[in-house]
Amino acid sequence: MAENLQVTTSVVSIVVPASAYDPATAQAVVTVTRGIVAQVNTNKQWSLQMRATSANFVFTPRSGPRVTKPVSDLQIRDSVAGSRFVPSLSFTTVDSGKNTHGRWESSTFDVIFQVAAADDPAGTYSVILEFQVI
Repeated sequence: MAENLQVTTSVVSIVVPASAYDPATAQAVVTVTRGIVAQVNTNKQWSLQMRATSANFVFTPRSGPRVTKPVSDLQIRDSVAGSRFVPSLSFTTVDSGKNTHGRWESSTFDVIFQVAAADDPAGTYSVILEFQVI
């Protein structure tokens, strides 16, 4: 059997309410618990890798100016181990394991999004994360 990967998450939507901003810093950090679930099934040792397909978010403003927001303002945290990963353009190993003995083994990740009231105007921020298993 070859390595098999299923990512059951296709879109993670994050809403940043006004109440999420710290009045002292004007910063907000929003976490979507178990926002990404990937499943691996293989008969050998494996590594799950992730990368962003662009260095910046694609931004559609609700109104006002266009801004550039780096994808490094996003973090992926292993829901079990707590390890944090910042997406980059290069594949990074985010989980690994041994023979799954015919079962699908789940890797779950929290999605953490950081915004600053002054720098990140209202709108839609989008980024594509690509996963592979080797």
